[in-house]
Amino acid sequence: MKKLIELIPEKGIGVEVGVMKGKTSDYILKKKQVTLYLIDTWDMVERKGKFYNKDGGVKQWYKEVLKIQEKYKNRCYVIKQYSEIASYEFDKEYFDFIIIDADHSYLGCYNDLIMWFPKLKPNGILIGHDYDSPKHKGVTKAFNQFAQEHDLQLNKANNYFVWCIK
Repeated sequence: MKKLIELIPEKGIGVEVGVMKGKTSDYILKKKQVTLYLIDTWDMVERKGKFYNKDGGVKQWYKEVLKIQEKYKNRCYVIKQYSEIASYEFDKEYFDFIIIDADHSYLGCYNDLIMWFPKLKPNGILIGHDYDSPKHKGVTKAFNQFAQEHDLQLNKANNYFVWCIK
């Protein structure tokens, strides 16, 4: 993420689709003066074969994200909603950068790309997480297919991140 942060424009507007505990969002907000929307359901989540739900870990994750929102008032907006529904709240070409890290299945990730890519400004940065991860092969397949269909050049970064310019 450290190299990717350089690509994110100062004073830009971004969205992270799939936030979990908010570590990526917190890092971006700390390093850049951006406005960032954090979208997640904070509902039942499967990670590494273990399920977390509203009454367990996920509820605590949501509380942690609300603390991030409080820390970065007027630049951080939490939207507790399904990705597709939340996407309708934003105009086309609204965001300078978009991070896709929600549903890690092929179909879920591909659908997020379809719904959110039109919201990215020309020359905006599309970032994905868990690309080439052995545990999330659907993410890699979705990004590869989407990039091919939209003539996008994918660039790998460390920690399973991938990015391209619209």
